[in-house]
Amino acid sequence: MRTTSTRAGEPSADPLAQLGLSPAQTSLYAAVLRLHRAGLDEIALAADTPLDEVAGELAGLVRLGAVDEQAGEYLARHPAATIGRLIAARLDRLAQESRQIDDVLAAIGGLTDQYDAGRDHQTCTSPSSSSAARTNSTKASSDWRSSRRRPISSRQSRTKEQ
Repeated sequence: MRTTSTRAGEPSADPLAQLGLSPAQTSLYAAVLRLHRAGLDEIALAADTPLDEVAGELAGLVRLGAVDEQAGEYLARHPAATIGRLIAARLDRLAQESRQIDDVLAAIGGLTDQYDAGRDHQTCTSPSSSSAARTNSTKASSDWRSSRRRPISSRQSRTKEQ
């Protein structure tokens, strides 16, 4: 039974789909595995895929390192090596996304300062209220940063909501 994810974060029964391969690429990789070494015509027939689609999808599999091409024939790399390579690529993408999120989080302090300056500008008539607003804004920013570092479990969040 093969299912693929329809929404981000939803589990999929196909590990190659979870690692970024399209259903067509997964099907072609499986066909090349079964054939061991084959040309475009054989692979298209084995995968029941039109020949013009096979060439493009196989080129993608070659770029991903799942398949090698030698003299017009395609050879699938060992599944462990392929999955290892795909996992490494996914981890690299996740690390990049994490760095981008960290950059955004680092900018929150500066944005908070700008927000506070705007509030101070609007409440020049009452210095004590601007000080209280700044304290509340700084506390909210600090609380938000802390909540990112320590995720609340679903059980804890239900308890807090009640």
